[in-house]
Amino acid sequence: MPAEIKFCHCCRQGQLQIISDFSKQARCIDFRHSLTESPESIIKFDFAIAQCDTCGLIQLLQPIDYQSMLTEFDWINNKEPVQHHTWMAKDILQILGNDENVLFLSKYDQKIFDLVSQKIGKRAFILDSTKDLLIDSDNPQQAQIQNKITPEIFSVLCSRYGHFDLIVSCRLLEHAHNSYGFMNALRFLLKPQGRIIIEVPESTKALLQGDISMLWEEHISYFTTESLKSSFLHLGLQFERSWLYPYPQEDAIAALFSDIKQEVRSIFPAVSGEQNLALNYLHKISVLKQKIQFELMHFQKQYGDIVIFG
Repeated sequence: MPAEIKFCHCCRQGQLQIISDFSKQARCIDFRHSLTESPESIIKFDFAIAQCDTCGLIQLLQPIDYQSMLTEFDWINNKEPVQHHTWMAKDILQILGNDENVLFLSKYDQKIFDLVSQKIGKRAFILDSTKDLLIDSDNPQQAQIQNKITPEIFSVLCSRYGHFDLIVSCRLLEHAHNSYGFMNALRFLLKPQGRIIIEVPESTKALLQGDISMLWEEHISYFTTESLKSSFLHLGLQFERSWLYPYPQEDAIAALFSDIKQEVRSIFPAVSGEQNLALNYLHKISVLKQKIQFELMHFQKQYGDIVIFG
């Protein structure tokens, strides 16, 4: 891993402290074309998780380039949970004023946009990935979309579409390589009294369980409710309320934020709870590693060579 000091890509205030370094790893989308293809042909990347000592956000220490996340296999498809989008649409309609308009950022908001636009018509608008975000793909993935949520592109969109009372983004921020730039881009399209709803996976349950499968090279950030509130406060965004949508394993959280009009950012929440979550996670994955190694050694002695798929 690089020795230089790395700063949080979200709050930009804190330094990153390594939680666990998994060394070189292949991407989850790496498959060999045939048995004769050398495993050495697969390029491996540095994979480590770290935590911001200021806002408490757990994140990848060194994300790989977004273009490296695009697969050549068309049968690989990232499916995001959308069962809660019906409830999200209802919650958005409840907080939206009678004459307020709302912007949705991507195809990952499509179901909510469809439901909301049925009620408020043209006051709901969704960006076109080709025309607005300049993405040359019929089916862009989060890695591509997040790369286009920039102040430069959104300043142009502002002159095209004006400003919105509410901006909604689902399943994008956790993929953003530069959350700081991502959120500042949204401000270009936000009215002075406007608000933002961000929906992301809620990682508390997985951190408490020591769920190693939570980690994925495409997820740059692993938000909890508290780290989402804390990191956004450093961005000058005040938390108003949140909605938790439970799933059997990974819950979803949607949080509502507005711009802080006065300088109250000098008072920040303590991150000791988030640091304890990280320590708990490190302990549990270490215990899991030892247990798996023990079981594999046992199977090897009993059955011989082992092949692991998955």
